[in-house]
Amino acid sequence: MADNIPEVTEPMKINHWQLGKTIGSGSFGKVKLAVHQVNGIKAAIKIISREKIRQRKIADKTRREIENLRLFRHPHIVQLYEVVALPSDIFMVMEYMSGGDLGEYIHKNGKLQEHEARRIFQQLISAVDYCHRHKVVHRDLKLENLLLDSENNIKLTDFGLSNFMKDGKLLKTSCGSLNYAAPELLHGHYYAGPEVDIWSCGIVLYVLLSGYLPFEDDREMVLYRKIQSGVYAIPNCFSKSVTSLIYKILQVHPMRRATAKTIMAHPWFAVDVPDYLFPKISDEETSIVDLSVVKEISEKFHVREKDVIMTLAQNDPYNQFSIAYNLAVEKKRSGKNEIANLYSENFHLMNMSDISKEHPPTSKCNNNSTSAKPTSNEIKTTVYKSTHVNEERWHLGVRSSEPPEVIMIQLFHTMKSLNFEWRIINPFHVIVRRKGDLQSPKMILQLYTIERNNYLLDFTSSVETTADTPSDLLNESNGIAADLNPNSSTALNRPSTSAAMHQGPTSTAGSNTDAAPPSSQIMQFFEMCASIISAMSK
Repeated sequence: MADNIPEVTEPMKINHWQLGKTIGSGSFGKVKLAVHQVNGIKAAIKIISREKIRQRKIADKTRREIENLRLFRHPHIVQLYEVVALPSDIFMVMEYMSGGDLGEYIHKNGKLQEHEARRIFQQLISAVDYCHRHKVVHRDLKLENLLLDSENNIKLTDFGLSNFMKDGKLLKTSCGSLNYAAPELLHGHYYAGPEVDIWSCGIVLYVLLSGYLPFEDDREMVLYRKIQSGVYAIPNCFSKSVTSLIYKILQVHPMRRATAKTIMAHPWFAVDVPDYLFPKISDEETSIVDLSVVKEISEKFHVREKDVIMTLAQNDPYNQFSIAYNLAVEKKRSGKNEIANLYSENFHLMNMSDISKEHPPTSKCNNNSTSAKPTSNEIKTTVYKSTHVNEERWHLGVRSSEPPEVIMIQLFHTMKSLNFEWRIINPFHVIVRRKGDLQSPKMILQLYTIERNNYLLDFTSSVETTADTPSDLLNESNGIAADLNPNSSTALNRPSTSAAMHQGPTSTAGSNTDAAPPSSQIMQFFEMCASIISAMSK
């Protein structure tokens, strides 16, 4: 049906997207330019005919592409905004790239200068390494699958031939374009996955610097032999440094081939690498909600800010609020030309597993606790010590009988008023730090169900502590309990032995040999705790 879609004479809409002219076509159907009616973001909508899917038996290919693009959120991987499934067609709403593909660019402009080739290759390795760390091998890396934006930054696309890697399992399927295929694919050997993508990256680098392929012949069998032999010519324009890198990548034996890690460490590659390409902050600690964008979305959709926040917390990236939020964040960054900060600031909805819950998880509190239950509209704070076979750890918590959603909304407003920034893991689990302070300790807040209509907001420092924590920072007694109702004058009282005992969500990997964190980090953590508790008790 997609092949018979007439040119749009009247505006056609898919959700909030208004479709425009056709900008591409293929065996699957057409690609149309579209504009989001709320914020004006352009998108490329890939229209896939269900009939074509059945005829060409490409259901698995389509499914893999959608699954992997849903998983990824990376500055150099094309973003999938939304999927709309109709009885006749599937509409994939994707990021629009105005610069065409890299193959067209090289064909039109010729080879690149070494510094420009390095910049693009760094972006490619960042994207490929991201895929591999998420257990996905692309298997069809080539210039035609690298799209350019208006500033000649690349984005990886077409994950139809990709596959998931499983620990201990090898792949055997031969995929991709022959000129970019690794020798082991031609032999039909088993392969782990990353090494075939690395070979293709080496081919891409060679083409960027020379303008032509290292292995090329119109006769297929001759081309097979050339690739399997690994013999290719090095142009005189190649520097010694980049020649050595290409040599390490285009090794016929996959065990001798360079890895992403060795490529990153190579002197040629390591020149002027932007920090955002290989961030040291883990995905679990990045991705801060932009409250100014939340406000913008709430105004445009005529809803409350807390409704937008709670929708984001539900981890549904294809809800209209989530789509509008992510598009607005992208537009905001593009307007400020902040690509260097994109990774660390991005809201990684796709990286999280589907862990949204209707209720907070159940706490493992000691049932013999003698601490009093909070009455309605009362907040009670507790510092308690968790014990484990291999460790002891302190926690700080706030208890309340308010409904969970009320507690979390109050927490969000409190953090906003304190100029904190946070990342939502799920509706009852957030990671917090001081806004704009990269040295700020990160605090993990998790809401637990203690018993019916009784909840505990657990405060945990992401800084590992040990049993040897100085006594002036953490008292060695069993716990502390202090009511933080509106009449309370202090946020933290001295320890007593009547506190609740709780084994929180802590790691079992700690040991007494671990290095203690700097005391300033611990003090900052407690200051952050005190400020939240004090504000919530008012």
